[in-house]
Amino acid sequence: GLDIPDHTKCGSHTYISLRTAHLRLAPGSYYQYGAVVWPLYLSQTLGVGIVKKIWEKCAEIPGPNVFQNGFNDAITEVSSGTENFSSALSEFYVWNYFTGSRAVDDYGYEEARNYPTIPDTWPDDKTYIQTFMTYPIEYFSNSSDYGFWPDYLGANYLRFNPVRLDSTLKFTLHGMREKVIRHDTVLIDWNVRMAKVNFDVGEMRVEVDPHIYGNHEQIVARDVQLLSDIIMILVPYAETQHLAIYDELSYDFTVIDTTIPIIGTTFYDPAPNPLKLSETASTIFKIEQPGREDIHIDVFTLAGEKVYENSTSGRDFIDWNGKNDAGKTVASGLYLVSIRIGDESKVFKVAVIE
Repeated sequence: GLDIPDHTKCGSHTYISLRTAHLRLAPGSYYQYGAVVWPLYLSQTLGVGIVKKIWEKCAEIPGPNVFQNGFNDAITEVSSGTENFSSALSEFYVWNYFTGSRAVDDYGYEEARNYPTIPDTWPDDKTYIQTFMTYPIEYFSNSSDYGFWPDYLGANYLRFNPVRLDSTLKFTLHGMREKVIRHDTVLIDWNVRMAKVNFDVGEMRVEVDPHIYGNHEQIVARDVQLLSDIIMILVPYAETQHLAIYDELSYDFTVIDTTIPIIGTTFYDPAPNPLKLSETASTIFKIEQPGREDIHIDVFTLAGEKVYENSTSGRDFIDWNGKNDAGKTVASGLYLVSIRIGDESKVFKVAVIE
């Protein structure tokens, strides 16, 4: 029988350069099969004719760097100069993050939910997407055991949890500037994209900053209070004929301390209130607490009948989607919502409108 390639394994290795060929990742799994998502991305954003245009450009361009020059010229021409290979590549890696379980309606690939999710660990439980929750951060690659530094034309993802931050996160990348190969000095440009996402509480949403940031440029994420994550997508780019720029493009970065010391527990009014189920998926209760205790929620009718209860840990939010414990939408009306943390609690009145 045929040895069918496992596309899901190929698609998970985003740190590998697009110029890689014939790399066997696992039995029956070759990287070039997973890399088919790149022309799929181009076809969806620039039209199906872009692939033919790239082949035509490659036929026209002499010299050793046909691949990169062909892509750049075709993308620039079809987009009327608004895009080039570098900018399209940075957006491509943003799209790749929001696939599978991270897929969000009306963003990215048309079939994003059917694509594999880039794993948090890969392989053998080694950290693949680095996650940070405490600040400030001074990250130095020479003291890190991270094993998936990006190739050029590959990518890395950094995830920041905004718990304890005030309204801003301030990030600055310090990436490797050059690589010497066969007596040539290859200059490395780092394209950094930022996505603000809410996956933990309420309706899943994503807001991608359209700006492409550079090496040593401070990036400021604002209004982070109701976010679950801030994602930085790092893409090292170079114009070179050399293929072997692999696993060595490391970087340092800093995140300024904007945390607010929390002395006591503070309960914030739920938002939105009233909860209009035709407009939003849930109402969110934000709580600031000095520790990391579990948050409990109990919902009652005005007659005192409990219709819903739940708890969460490790977060500063909890939400209610207007449904009872059986998963059915409650009747329109006024409800009493008790939020508890340890011995402290507060009761809110929430109006539900179907």
